Amino acid sequence: MRNKRGSGASTGECSVEGCTLPRMAKFMCRGHYYRLSVGLPLDPPLRRPGTPYDLNKAKITTAKSGYRVFNVPRQAPDGTSISPGYQIKEHTFVMLQKLGRELLPGENVHHINGNRGDNRPENLELWVTSQPPGQRPEDLVAWAREILQRYAG
Repeated sequence: MRNKRGSGASTGECSVEGCTLPRMAKFMCRGHYYRLSVGLPLDPPLRRPGTPYDLNKAKITTAKSGYRVFNVPRQAPDGTSISPGYQIKEHTFVMLQKLGRELLPGENVHHINGNRGDNRPENLELWVTSQPPGQRPEDLVAWAREILQRYAG
C-alpha cells in the first residue's frame, strides 16, 4: 500500500498499489475497503472466481431476509456496465474468496454465530448438505467414499 501522502491521496485514487479506482474510505476504493473490513487480503483482484464480473462496481443492499447482497453489473469489454449481471450474497462471496473456488453442489455457507450480517471469514463455515438417495448400505458407502475423496486432506 502507498502511504497517505502518496500519489493516491493527491489524485483521489485508492491507496492500494496498482488500483486506480476512486477512494471511498480509509484512502481505499469500495472493494478494497470491503476486503479490509471482512479480513480478506487486499492483493487479489476483487472478482468472483471464474467470472469476469468486477465487484468494485457492485451495489451492496440488504435483503429482507437479513443477508447482505452484491448486485454486480455485467461488464462490456471496454469496462462499461451493460445490464445487471448477477447477485451474490456477501457471505457466499467471502467463502468463495476463502476457498479460492466456486461452491460445489450440495455445499452452502453457515454463519457460526447466527448473525447474518457478520460475514467475517472466521464466522463462516462450509457445510455439506448432500445426502445419499435412500438408506441402502451400498448407497451410504458410496456417499461416504465420495465425501472422503472430496474433502479429506
